[in-house]
Order: sequence, then C-alpha cells, then structure tokens
Amino acid sequence: MNSLNTAITFASSIISLKLSEIVTDIMPDPVDNVTPLKDIFGIFSATISVIPFVGSLAAVSGTLTTGLGFVLARAKPPVPADKFLAWSDVASTMGDVVRDYQAAVSTATENIMNAPIDDADNGIMSIIKDGAFLGVAQNFTQAQLQTLVIDSITQNAIGKALQAQNVFVLRTLNILPGRCTVAEDEVDQLCIQNEGSDSFTSWSLLRATGGNSAVAETAIARTLQDKYKMTKEQILKGPTDCFDGNSKQQLQDLIALVGALPSDPTAPCVMNMVVCDLDAFINQAGTKSIMELCRDAGVPI
Repeated sequence: MNSLNTAITFASSIISLKLSEIVTDIMPDPVDNVTPLKDIFGIFSATISVIPFVGSLAAVSGTLTTGLGFVLARAKPPVPADKFLAWSDVASTMGDVVRDYQAAVSTATENIMNAPIDDADNGIMSIIKDGAFLGVAQNFTQAQLQTLVIDSITQNAIGKALQAQNVFVLRTLNILPGRCTVAEDEVDQLCIQNEGSDSFTSWSLLRATGGNSAVAETAIARTLQDKYKMTKEQILKGPTDCFDGNSKQQLQDLIALVGALPSDPTAPCVMNMVVCDLDAFINQAGTKSIMELCRDAGVPI
C-alpha cells in the first residue's frame, strides 16, 4: 500500500508536468469536454504498474510489465463515463485522480488483508506462494520512475491531445506517378511509392475545423519534429500502421488492450490518431470535400 501510494504521488507529478507542457506546445485552445477521464486513468495505471513487486526499478526492461498488479488490479477506481480531462486545468484533474486512486488502494488493501489467504478473488496466497514476499526490494525515486516511463507517456499523451483537437491523418491510396510529390520542408506530408507498384500513397496531418472544412496542421507537425524529435513516419505513418494492424479499428487503446505501455515510445499504437483512408482512383473526379468523403466512409471526425 505504501509503495502504491508513493507511486501514485510520483505518477501524478510526472503526468501533470507532461500534460501541461503538451498543452503549451500543441494545444493553443484547450478543450475540456472531449478526452474521457478513463484515458488518463489508463496512463496512470500503466505508470504505476511498472513498480516491481520484488526487485528494483532497474530490473524492469522491454515491455512495461505489471509489478504490483495483484493490488493494482483491485485498486482501480470506477470512472464515470461523463467525466473528462480538463486540458485547461490539468492540476485540478490530476488531484481528483490521486484522491480516487488512493481511496481505491486503501479499500483494496483492506479487502486483501481481511480475506482468507486462499480466497479466489482477494487471497494473498497467490502473492507469497513462490517466495515472492510483500513489498518492493528497495525504495524508488520519482526520477527513476520518470526515466522509465516518460517517453511513452509523452507519445501517448500527444496522441490524446491531437485527438481532442480533431486532428487526424489523411491517407490517400493509389496515387498515380507524378502526382505525389512532397518537398523536404513539408513537415505535415509524406509520400511513399508502393512496393512492387508504380502507384504511391500519401499521408497528411489535418484538423477538422467544423462543417466540411479541414486545414493542414503544419505548425503542430513542426513542433512534434523539432521539440519532441518525432519523425514524419512516426507522426503520419504510425497511426495508419496501428489502424491496419488492428483490423481497421480506429483509436486502438493500447493500455486497455495489454494493460501497459511499451518502454519503446515508437511502438505501434503508443501515439495514435483517427485515420481517414481515401482512394485516389475512386475519389479523384468527385465534388465532395475531404471531410464529406471521410464522413461518408464512417470516419468519426
């Protein structure tokens, strides 16, 4: 319980600072009624879960695995569906998250202590049976935890900030030779020739502005590349790779799927956005706007 409460405090500080920085960098007009609070609880859980049940933080490598998972799995507070992250006041939201988590940890710990040791739900036998004793082997610092999780948290939070602003990736398929040219300094666009074909595929970073309008997000793309050291492939092709790898499912929630964030921030689906696929052969002669075509295809923007 003490280890979890320490991790909760550290996680709150790490995530609050990172979210505030992202708002300053890429969200000039914070939107407070879009990002479900459960998404932030997911980042919180992924951060806490790297605390090893035995051993030190230094022993955690590769994919972030659940450490104090036995208690943590029983200490996730319910999040009302109508609660959202306040991007304009991150500190207030994180304060609420900390209070809810600490209350849930207290209740879960009490239930475990009061349950029969072989109880199927809360029995402590599953923790101690193979010589894995209660408690972490050594104290850990906020700096150690931050080093382990900060890059993946950053990428995941950037994706959520972009989603909150209706930023999406437009992928245009089957472009004819000579019609897919992108200058080196066009930071918001990417064009690649398809393997084994003379056709091309392009990617663009756009934002739905209301109605049927969409604008290029050049400034955001430049910030992501200059400050956050992301490549155009990460920004533009990463979300479509996630989309393709999950049966064309929009906004695959990696944390909900595997319960953790990979330590590699460039791993598929860590940073994610809505994807709109258009086929140049089919749509080249139409009179509809990009937004109309995307919505006709069922894209949620």
